[in-house]
Amino acid sequence: MNVEVYQANRFAFSGGLVHGNRFVISDIVDLTGDDGEALGDHYDFRSDYPSQERARVDGFPCGPWEKYYEYDGTVRCTWEELDELRAENCELITVLCGPMEIKSGETLPYLQESKCLLGADMSYKSDIVDNGRVLKSSGYTCLTFTELDWEILRKQYVFKDYKILRVFLSKRGPIPEFLKVLIDHYYKEKSRLKDLAASLPEGPEKDDVEISLTKAKNRLNGIYGMCATDPVRLEYTIDPETWEWEHTELTAELVEEKLAEYYKNRNNFMRYSIGVYTTAWARYDIMKFYWLIGPERFLYADTDSIFFKSSPEIREKIAEENRRREAAAIANGAYIEYDGKRVTYDAFESETYNKKPERIKRFVFLHAQAYAYE
Repeated sequence: MNVEVYQANRFAFSGGLVHGNRFVISDIVDLTGDDGEALGDHYDFRSDYPSQERARVDGFPCGPWEKYYEYDGTVRCTWEELDELRAENCELITVLCGPMEIKSGETLPYLQESKCLLGADMSYKSDIVDNGRVLKSSGYTCLTFTELDWEILRKQYVFKDYKILRVFLSKRGPIPEFLKVLIDHYYKEKSRLKDLAASLPEGPEKDDVEISLTKAKNRLNGIYGMCATDPVRLEYTIDPETWEWEHTELTAELVEEKLAEYYKNRNNFMRYSIGVYTTAWARYDIMKFYWLIGPERFLYADTDSIFFKSSPEIREKIAEENRRREAAAIANGAYIEYDGKRVTYDAFESETYNKKPERIKRFVFLHAQAYAYE
């Protein structure tokens, strides 16, 4: 990456989608039906980040990033043009957006205020914010996102004005083969140990297996962590007189110097863009199931899971989507086999309680990562 490409990747990067329905915040939501049946469901993605990396066989930038467009005041780039290019390319898109507002009925706002940049100090203030997420803004802001993020934003928000400023393209394809092999290795180890732990009675042997299972999970998740590690690190120091923390300003020259150091070290072989797209795909999946379930039924989402008010029809919709994903995973080789058993990536499963699908009677959340349920 050169400095421009690094900055585009860095602005586009974000973690998991964690947010709750603002219309029921702090309320204890009763999820029992007329017959007393618990209608609350809690689903999550099976090994979410490894699944994104293995199942999205054409979802990652696998060539160099090339500048496709930069606004010069004459020819304008359009969304229609970028939508056509998207079939074969990953895209990092910077847009100057005018006044915006979330559409009526949306309960999981996607745009983080922290991603809204403008001015020399790169600060921006929205008119209405829901726990850090923009609901309405009367001003202009500069946003850099992947094509996946922009698909969600264009579906969920009304932008009164926009101007595409810059676009980088990279050929779309799979992650490198060595990463596939490594992910499959630890996914198989995790799955095998999980089955073994479930079959053992309480005792020292089960404890040992569960420790090994935790290590396998950590190694599996650590593969994403290696991809998502910022190659340009801020350097922090303490002022010896005031004892205040300070960090070096990341000028373009310093970024260029640090990138040169990064690529010079042969230990640095992971591609930062893989990390950028892993979480982008994970957020994309959360939003896909949020719309499938219905915004009016959505309660809370945390990175790889969703709590919602369910129904037999919604459970069948989820089952149908899972059948489609399983068939695609098998066709694309996104699965592992052991002990005569096949386990695919990319499933959206109900959490279990006492080995049965979890059914929730009451749910409450206060803010991100603070919730309880019965």
